[in-house]
Amino acid sequence: MTADVADDDSQHCLCLVASYSKRAGLIAKVTAEAEHRVSLSPVLGDSLVLRYLDLGPEPGQAGDRQRPVRKVAAELRAPGSTAGRNHFALIVIDKSASAIEQVLASCGAEPFLAGFRIRFAGIASNDDRADHGPHADIVASPHGAWRDPADLVAALHRQCEELLRYFAVRREPGLTQAELDTLMRAYEPTDDDAAAVTALDQAAGPADVLDPASPVAWPQPSADDLSVPAPPAEPGAEGRAAPARLAGALSRLLPETPWRRRTQAAPNPAAPPASLGLVYLLTLAEPGMDRGLALDGLQNVLRSVDSDLAIQPDCAYQVRLVHGNDDGLRGDRQPAGLLTRRALRRPLEVTRFDEVVTSVHAALRRDLAEVGTAAAGIGVPVARPAVVLVATDPPIADRRSVVAFRELAAEATVIWLVPRKTEDLVNPVFGERAPALVLAESESAAARICEIARAGLQPLTAS
Repeated sequence: MTADVADDDSQHCLCLVASYSKRAGLIAKVTAEAEHRVSLSPVLGDSLVLRYLDLGPEPGQAGDRQRPVRKVAAELRAPGSTAGRNHFALIVIDKSASAIEQVLASCGAEPFLAGFRIRFAGIASNDDRADHGPHADIVASPHGAWRDPADLVAALHRQCEELLRYFAVRREPGLTQAELDTLMRAYEPTDDDAAAVTALDQAAGPADVLDPASPVAWPQPSADDLSVPAPPAEPGAEGRAAPARLAGALSRLLPETPWRRRTQAAPNPAAPPASLGLVYLLTLAEPGMDRGLALDGLQNVLRSVDSDLAIQPDCAYQVRLVHGNDDGLRGDRQPAGLLTRRALRRPLEVTRFDEVVTSVHAALRRDLAEVGTAAAGIGVPVARPAVVLVATDPPIADRRSVVAFRELAAEATVIWLVPRKTEDLVNPVFGERAPALVLAESESAAARICEIARAGLQPLTAS
């Protein structure tokens, strides 16, 4: 697992989807369908890979309970990604939540696997675990049985959507290639487990696609069948194209939403956010301007802002990094915590500052309308949006720019981030008179920006 050339900021997540042999064919196909959906996501598709793993036959009462551990370990020893940072997840699918938890607990106790800092989760037909003691994150069917394979695909896709948020909230940077190589050298591979097959349990029960006694007729899914359920449309909202796309974005933001159909959630789930938030990040630059050390330092602050927004306990933030030029703004809206250093190096080239501000204002209003619709669907408010402008050479204050800037500042909290001791270069009409805040680069700048964005302030003086 040695990288030839890897960008230090590149991210990769390997998600092993595992089951016992009794349903290997079904779960392998469920995994393939979920991977197809992941590949269509602009956020998940570039970094998340699903791989099915057959754990072998069930151990029964006196079988080899370490076989699943050796299977997972062998899979992780196989050559993998050459990304700069690597995350790992294991999702076990089985009828019984107790059986899943046993596998996850065994894997978590294995020193070699513990070194991968794996995210453990599961999907069960019913939660048959005792109420006492700690529990793994296992999702159960709201009906006590999975009657349609497409529902399993949707459940697995939702688990995948949670992975990036899980690692971002915990500030888990992922393992570097050097750390992976060290881990491989520290633990010598074990022999492959024997091919002995133990008897399979054939307990009778309700129709359940995870029950080996139940025949499975795999449906031919359509795009509509595999789409993420959207919240009910508001009256008079015909023609809005947001629901399907926004539902997928919010499912990555929120631990639980009404349209996620998890009536048997894992114990002690994270509380839903008190509000939804939106932050725009822009690095202003003149066309052809050379980069400098000052700009690198400012963009490092932006990266810290993005990371800090991802762990705010009271608000689920989405971030749009705006780049491009006067003729066309670019940049996708995504959950906070996913920006890389490479992405942040893309500037917004400005020839006409008034046109840029007007375009940003229009895009912000469109995003707010979409986020507002989603917030209404889950019964939470939308925080005041924030726009962070990075500039080493602040724009000149012409009349059109001043008018456009004031209109933006009336609807959003605007913060300038500039190099140390250059606060006075920002014209007051773009600063305290707008009103907007001017901050210089410092160790506390990122925390201060997050504090202002969270409070929704319209500061009149710099501090």
